[in-house]
Amino acid sequence: RGSDSGGDPDSKKRRIVNQDDTQAIKVLINDIKSNIGEYVAKRSNAEMDSAEDIYKQTLILFVKLKQLNRDIVNQTSDVSLETKHCQERQEDDDLQLQNYLYEKNHYRREIITCQKYETGDIFEDLMPLDEFLVSNQNDIDGLDEHQINIRRLRNELELREEMQKQLKELNEKKEELIDKYSQKMKMINNLKNELKSIDEVSSPLQKLFDVSITKNQETIDTAPYLPQPLYILFTVVTAYIDASGDVNVKIMIEGDIEEGKRCTHELYNNNNQSEMTTENIYECHPLSINLSISQGNSSITLNIYYLISLGIVTLQSDSPIDSLIDLFPNDSGEISPNPASSIIFEDENFTFDINVRGRAYYWLQQLCGLQFLNVNHQHSLMQTDTKIRFSVLLQRIKERMGSIDELNEQIDILKKGKIPAEISTRINIRNFTELNTFKEISHNSASKITLAKEEGELEDGEVGAKDDTPKIKLNPNSRYFEAIFRNRPKDEFRALVEIPPSYPEHPPVFNISTKVSRKTAPKYEIPTILKELANEEAYKFATSGKSELSVEVPNLKYIESELNTNCYSFLGETTSKNEILSYQLRKLKMCLDIHFEVANKGVESGTRTPQGRAIRGRDRRPYFDHKLW
Repeated sequence: RGSDSGGDPDSKKRRIVNQDDTQAIKVLINDIKSNIGEYVAKRSNAEMDSAEDIYKQTLILFVKLKQLNRDIVNQTSDVSLETKHCQERQEDDDLQLQNYLYEKNHYRREIITCQKYETGDIFEDLMPLDEFLVSNQNDIDGLDEHQINIRRLRNELELREEMQKQLKELNEKKEELIDKYSQKMKMINNLKNELKSIDEVSSPLQKLFDVSITKNQETIDTAPYLPQPLYILFTVVTAYIDASGDVNVKIMIEGDIEEGKRCTHELYNNNNQSEMTTENIYECHPLSINLSISQGNSSITLNIYYLISLGIVTLQSDSPIDSLIDLFPNDSGEISPNPASSIIFEDENFTFDINVRGRAYYWLQQLCGLQFLNVNHQHSLMQTDTKIRFSVLLQRIKERMGSIDELNEQIDILKKGKIPAEISTRINIRNFTELNTFKEISHNSASKITLAKEEGELEDGEVGAKDDTPKIKLNPNSRYFEAIFRNRPKDEFRALVEIPPSYPEHPPVFNISTKVSRKTAPKYEIPTILKELANEEAYKFATSGKSELSVEVPNLKYIESELNTNCYSFLGETTSKNEILSYQLRKLKMCLDIHFEVANKGVESGTRTPQGRAIRGRDRRPYFDHKLW
């Protein structure tokens, strides 16, 4: 670029002009200096006129100098701007050069890669050569092998593009068909609800004209193809609906009618002699019964099946909580009512699986006309010849549904830390504890909770007692809850509550434990003479430096006994048994309050014990008698 600039005429002219300007500046400066010297000499000689002329000439020289200086500055700016433009052009050229170099290296690497690539038979997936030659014979005459291969590749590309286009069109048609299918399925799914709403709206007319859905001709025609137990159940329920006019009970037949005809024919003619295997143990008849029962705002749907191999009837409920367990005493439906089940499958340890087709209740077998000998199972319905009536069964189911609804309402209130029940007492009880937490836990979580028990004699009603009083057995059919009460210090009272399926016929069972803080531990000690014998762990804790002890304080086992044995004693005459859970929790809170009142005797001024005595008996038991309520 230096040689190019040197050869540019404009650049040389600009450089000459710059040299002339520099020379002119020097001349002007010398003239100004000489004029200043003459001006000073004239002034000193008092030649004012001559000095004035020199002064004016000097000013003119200064103006010329300033003009010349401005020209030089403008020229310098022009040169700097041109230099900047040249630099930018040079940078662009350098960048373009680097791009060319990078592209060159890239092509070189690609060429090397292609040269090293070992290809197999690239024509293996193409149209066979024979077919190609036949279909394109006129286009390949006179072509060499390479040109023929190129034609084959082009032909394959055209074919595949056409196939891709056809695939796209087929996919579009597929999406359209799927949309149409989904719309039709949606319409079909909504049709059931629409028919149900039409049925509900038209129910007054049906009742007026004595017309029932169960008399629908299609259902009546299908009923004879039911297996005998389900047909008996269908006739019993239909007769009840016709006689009572109960619109809250509906029965339908579901399944494949043609397959049901075939299977029923084989059963009646004893032609169903298929080999018994683990796969067909729970094989059911193609036709089943769908029984719907409504009670207030809640409803339950029961799907009833007939198991061909086992010869029993099972039931599946749509409720997340199986509300029919223990509808009658000792009838959980977990055992096959047919004692021949183990003989049929040559397995004495045969276990009925309720997760396949539901539960096999004894009352369901009787309702379907099935009678089995009572060999191993002590069941109230099997021990008598009493025939269960559908009206009695329906009443029990509706009562159980009502109990569950009221129980869920209580649980919702308890989860908010409130106890809805109130108990009147003959004494004034100070408030020491509050319900802090009430939550439902799973069976697995309940089995992992270990509540500490102190050694010694178990009280009646205490969990673990060896009598017939309630015990927590971690029944998988029960619901489990954890209730936590807190005292003003850091004391925490934890109760594991089991609500059996037969609630409220069988009340909840409580198992109580506590965490005692160091600050309040001395208040729970029993008399000094007995404390080593009665509660060794509590005595060690009181004399140690630990901050907390996870054991049961002495009074809690009596509270637990009182809750589990006298739970119905404090219910009022007008109080429903469905509220027993709330009353038990309220009683637990009041017992804990009495427990603290007794424990604080002599510590807090103004505290008195209930009815003048806090303990009784040779074991110095706290006074939690149910007669206080």
